[in-house]
Amino acid sequence: MRVRAARGSRGATRADVFLPSPGGVGPEMLLPRADLSAHRGLAVTTPDRRAEARKQLPPDFVVELHPLAGGPPLIGRVEDLTVAGAGVVLAAPIDPADRYEVWAAHLPLPAGPLELACVVTHEQPRPDGWLYGLSFYELREPARATDRAALRQFLMGDLRASWSGIVSRLAPIGRP
Repeated sequence: MRVRAARGSRGATRADVFLPSPGGVGPEMLLPRADLSAHRGLAVTTPDRRAEARKQLPPDFVVELHPLAGGPPLIGRVEDLTVAGAGVVLAAPIDPADRYEVWAAHLPLPAGPLELACVVTHEQPRPDGWLYGLSFYELREPARATDRAALRQFLMGDLRASWSGIVSRLAPIGRP
């Protein structure tokens, strides 16, 4: 990781954080600019994406992963899903040559299929295959707000379906 720091017009220290590409192959990943002025002398950490609420999915929820550079698709089972990424179980490990590719994940949501660009963040062998962590890095972009909303609606659908409260207590209508 390398950090390039600069002083802003108000004297605040800002930094660009570059993550090296794994194995030195491919471009570096640039993280968004971070304001470090409030953290002088303290360790600065990024928000932990693993803290997102995860939706556990049934075993028949499948995903197709297509490498954007070309190649055969991989079919896997989505174990858990968040707005930030997914845990996917594949029967066999991803070829090491394709491990650091950008992938297109095709998710079959009830409202319609959703295609999200993702990268593999980690892998772990398991008895039922290989667990891969995927990060939906493009979903943070303003241009992908519609896709982010569709995924969030799917993730929150269980809560709406199981809620049995009284609507008028939450949203009074016609009261000052």
